[in-house]
Amino acid sequence: MIDKPTHGEQARPPAGEKGRASRRGRQLKLIMVAAVVLIALLVVISGWIQKGLWMQQLGYTGVFWTLLALRWELFCVAFVVALLYLWINLRLAARNGATFRSGSLTSESTVAEKLGIQISPTGSKLTMCTVAAAAALIFAGIFYAQWDTYLRFRYGGSFGLSDPLFGVDVGFYLFRLPFYELLQISLTVLTLITLLAVLVFYAYFGLLGFSRSGPM
Repeated sequence: MIDKPTHGEQARPPAGEKGRASRRGRQLKLIMVAAVVLIALLVVISGWIQKGLWMQQLGYTGVFWTLLALRWELFCVAFVVALLYLWINLRLAARNGATFRSGSLTSESTVAEKLGIQISPTGSKLTMCTVAAAAALIFAGIFYAQWDTYLRFRYGGSFGLSDPLFGVDVGFYLFRLPFYELLQISLTVLTLITLLAVLVFYAYFGLLGFSRSGPM
């Protein structure tokens, strides 16, 4: 005789179907990410082609390639600097958090345990890479868009007219000061993003707790 499932028991799908469903979900996510990246690349490349054809008609093809190379140089340098800065800080935060947690320096339950979130070491590294890469892309995009500010800083001259208050040439305010402000704002934003990410990692490992009276 075949035992029929009672009302309290629910039919469970076979393990093979669960594995196939999981693989389909991952494949669907990869396809969606690839589609978004492809659309973004098409938009960027089409803009480059349009500007290249326009500059070619004006006889400034060399200027177009020079500016394009300069933009990508700024983008790559800013991306590498931001990525290394974020990765080192997040890596140290994760390592210190795991060390302190394994040493049982705190007995309180972590935020992850309260929310029922468990991340494997591989998932933790993937999360760190994703956060670092996303923030580095934003940081690099700022310098990519502000290429003219860098050119004014690099090739700007002087007017031979000094500021009566500080005795600085007027060219400093027009050519150099905007780039210094760009560096200050960009590095401040990068530091704040890194600080927020490190605090999230410390909260995940239970090293940062909050009570009604304030942070502990």
